[in-house]
Amino acid sequence: MTIPNNVIQEILSFVVPRVQAHHEKWQDQQTEFNRPFLLALSGLQGSGKSTYASQLALALEHEHQFRVIVCSLDDFYHDHETLVKIKNRNRDNGLLQVRGQPGTHDEALVSQFFQSLTTGIVKTPAFDKSRFQGEGDRVPEEDWRSLHHPHPHQNRDALKSGGRHHRSLERDELERKWESAQKEPQTTRLGEDATFPTNTLQTHPLCHLEIINDNLRRYNTTFMNPANFDALIHLDTEELANVYRWRIEQEHNLWKVKGTGMTEASVVQFVQGYMPAYEFYLEELQRKPFIPRGSELASSTQLRLILDRDRSVLKYEEL
Repeated sequence: MTIPNNVIQEILSFVVPRVQAHHEKWQDQQTEFNRPFLLALSGLQGSGKSTYASQLALALEHEHQFRVIVCSLDDFYHDHETLVKIKNRNRDNGLLQVRGQPGTHDEALVSQFFQSLTTGIVKTPAFDKSRFQGEGDRVPEEDWRSLHHPHPHQNRDALKSGGRHHRSLERDELERKWESAQKEPQTTRLGEDATFPTNTLQTHPLCHLEIINDNLRRYNTTFMNPANFDALIHLDTEELANVYRWRIEQEHNLWKVKGTGMTEASVVQFVQGYMPAYEFYLEELQRKPFIPRGSELASSTQLRLILDRDRSVLKYEEL
């Protein structure tokens, strides 16, 4: 998968002026090191987050001479031993039987990462998803990537975080959405889409969803606090069933390259683990910027790319 250059340039036209304004603001600050600009990249499963991140990083480095480090929320999963403990403590909660949900990340490690952004060295952890038969484990610290600021007050670093940027819901709103989902027919579509369910809340007890929402609320007050970020790129679609198609396509490509991968049924089951988050939180991210504007006259902080089933960009929206 390659992102067309015109799409990359459209994103750069949104990002670059904001990075430049950020560094101009910090030039006169009397701090030892300027805080890098932090660009968040949020997207649905299979939307191409990693590809967008790598191509944007190359463009920012080669076309605009920014020093860039790319990290993913996936890099901050707990180590394997801790993930197993979380799974065993929550045996009846299907959402916590695999990594990915709020509560499966090392929050102290992510907080340390954000604190390091104002020092001379930024170290980025890594997670090897292939270890322990696909359960994964953290890479040894000596193999982590490092970014050294070249000189105080002269750093021009843009950092991007690939991850899921949602705001938790108030308890009554969470319950309202869950109760509404109980009244929906299990399948309201025909043909192919009937095998790609986008109404999965009714398959989970409310108490299990409350645990995930409480974990997300804690994230929002620490490392996933909107105040930590400067801008957000959101890869979205108007047809949520596309998430299944995208992940199945990715798995087919994996079979061609490596001769191994998940079956289509396994992909559908995998994606269903992420559907509750989309059903709960996606609507607000589509309507309101994750990072609030400083004022009504301030620049927009979020660029939404709406993708079709082939991942072509249908339109751009600033929030």
